[in-house]
Amino acid sequence: MDSTNTVPNKVLVNSKLPASSFRIGQISGGPPRGAWTTTNWLPIIVKSSVSLGALPEAKGFVSWIPPHAISNAILDVAFAEEEPPIAVNLVHPRSIAWRTLIQPVGDALVERKVTSYSVPLVVPGVARKARIECQELERRDHEAHHTCISIAGQNVFPSNLQLQPGIKLLNFMRSMARSDIAIRASGEMGSEAGGVTSFATAVAEHVSPTMKELKSLSSADATQWVDYWVAMGMFQ
Repeated sequence: MDSTNTVPNKVLVNSKLPASSFRIGQISGGPPRGAWTTTNWLPIIVKSSVSLGALPEAKGFVSWIPPHAISNAILDVAFAEEEPPIAVNLVHPRSIAWRTLIQPVGDALVERKVTSYSVPLVVPGVARKARIECQELERRDHEAHHTCISIAGQNVFPSNLQLQPGIKLLNFMRSMARSDIAIRASGEMGSEAGGVTSFATAVAEHVSPTMKELKSLSSADATQWVDYWVAMGMFQ
């Protein structure tokens, strides 16, 4: 996607100032501890998946980028001898399949004794099972006379949110599921998972040695994220 054809970037061009705007993608956890805030969407989905007994499967790739790469890339642009480009996309230049990162997350959950059983990856069509389980939890809480709150147009009980915080992301997860179904139907497996817009990184790699030399995320990164979430007490 062309990042130069936006209103802010047009303003920068017309100003004649030596300036750049950065479009930053999904920030992952990064070294030295794999810190990925527990309130972000992926950790929330992982915590909910432990309760539901399944992680989401998705076709396509992800371009999550660690924070140190973003900060270093911005410094590369700021201190470059050549005139800075108007727009720079900061997403990972070497995207990786969703499963390649999510499966190691599931394996680490078992290794770190977050769960005692292997957490399978399930396709969106199995989401009905998760919904039925949520409804069963709501029924039990209702019988215990708990007060409900409304999220995304649905009544949810506080204890449900503790076990399954992904309920807060219900609309977001539905959108991801619809996009995944569309990707599977089209057969275009080179798309970003969940229907996320893809961004070109040629400019970023040209101006930033950090982006040009950035290594792909791996199972070691995924394991480090889980270690951080465990240390933060996310699964307690």
